[in-house]
Order: sequence, then structure tokens, then C-alpha cells
Amino acid sequence: MAHEHGSVARREAGLSVGEIARAHGERVRAEHALSPEQHKVLRAIERCRTAALGGHLHACPACGFQQPRHDSHRVGVSNARLIRYDGETVTFATKDGKTCTQNAVDFLARLLRRTLPRGFHKIRHAGLVSTNHVRVLTLARAQAALAGASTSARGVELDARQSPRTWVELMLALHGRDPLRCPHCDTPLLVLPLPTSMPKRVEGIDSS
Repeated sequence: MAHEHGSVARREAGLSVGEIARAHGERVRAEHALSPEQHKVLRAIERCRTAALGGHLHACPACGFQQPRHDSHRVGVSNARLIRYDGETVTFATKDGKTCTQNAVDFLARLLRRTLPRGFHKIRHAGLVSTNHVRVLTLARAQAALAGASTSARGVELDARQSPRTWVELMLALHGRDPLRCPHCDTPLLVLPLPTSMPKRVEGIDSS
């Protein structure tokens, strides 16, 4: 394991733990004695952000805008902390402001050691109740949108006609834009399969 001191280097775009797992997962299985729970986690990471989990691409036929949509698994090291991956070694940011470089197989094995034994469950706040969303008041805006404009301080019954009923209506109330329309030209987005390699002009959200 190598540690590099100083400020964290700029990360390479598009790096993901799933990509590393798909490239080195078989070596991890061959070189390390994994528990059934660790095997399950490794399979889940390998499928993360792929069509196997319902991933697809939103594409605008008018201006060429593209945005990947996918489900992902939360793991011990988020994609945002990955800095470099050269096919054999992984460099990632540590929580103390430094960087660490490891062999990719050792990186994955170390990650899998965080897997809880069967019968144990990790409790974490995700989605709108996660720490980040609470900090930037997204949760408060969502609660206000769900409350509806017709709800008074006395607890008047919610007006179903004005309150958001679907995720599209909720996103429209929170951000003021329809997530199913192009943010550049307002053209309805097409739903396409995820390509094997993403084109250069991609705008998306890192959800890990």
C-alpha cells in the first residue's frame, strides 16, 4: 500500500468501483476466501450501473443531450473518492485528506472486508434523509412540496389536486423542471439502452 501526502489530486472522469470489480472480480474470488455475504456484495458491485439493474440512457433527439440513468449500490468507497485507475492499481482519496494507492485486487478485497456477517444490518440514512440532502435543505423543500399549497397551519386536509402525486411531479415542484424533457431545448427525452462505452458528451449524476 502506498500513501501520497499533500492535497488530493484531481480525479479522472468516469471512474467507478463497478468498473474495477468487473475487471478484477474473478481474481478476487480466486485469491481470497470470501464468505457467502462477500460473494453476494461483489456480484452486486459488478452489476452496479449496468443494464442488469435497469440502467438506461435518456437522449434528446433534437440537440444530442444524453444522460445515463441507473441504480447503484452504495459501497465503502464512493466513486467520487477514486482518483486514478490504470488497470492494475487504484488511487483513492482518504478521509484525512491524503491519497492511497493499492493493487486493484487488494483494493476490492479490503472493500469486501467491510461486509457485515449474515444477520447484521447497517443502518444509514439514504435518499432525501441523507446527511447531504438535509444539509442543503432538499428534504425541507420536498416536505414543503408534499404538504401542498392548500395545507394550513391548522392541519386542513391535503388538497390532492395540487400536491405532487408522482416522482415526476415532485421533481418538477422541487427543481422547476420536468426530468423527462431535455434541460437544453425542452424536447421529450428518448429512453435508450445503456451503450457499452459512454459517449464523450454525457451529463449525469454520480449517485454513489
